[in-house]
Amino acid sequence: MTLAPLVDEKVKSVATSPTFGVLVKFDQHGGYIPIGFFQLWHADSEILNYPEGHTDAGREDSHFATLWPRDKRQLLPEIIAYHLESESAPMAVNWKGRATKPFSIDSSVRDALAAARRLLL
Repeated sequence: MTLAPLVDEKVKSVATSPTFGVLVKFDQHGGYIPIGFFQLWHADSEILNYPEGHTDAGREDSHFATLWPRDKRQLLPEIIAYHLESESAPMAVNWKGRATKPFSIDSSVRDALAAARRLLL
């Protein structure tokens, strides 16, 4: 599968694989913007408020990332995060509020996680 980058006047994105990873560049914000459901930051940055009130979560994530100058935004390839799904659903189904069942862990999964934790500690 060939992945063509999305390019318009303000946003450029390059898919790094058909199923994993997209990098997005906003020229008006100095370049690379981390996108998605996980952003790690340190409270010493003094950026403590997450933007709210946009039309969907994707917009708020991107806006949050732009609060740092480009030299403070880094991709950490060693950290991999996964979306946990409560049920099979199309991509972005919960971006404008929860539409799927709430996520929960049943007792068998809880027991397996506890056993794994004991092995690691």
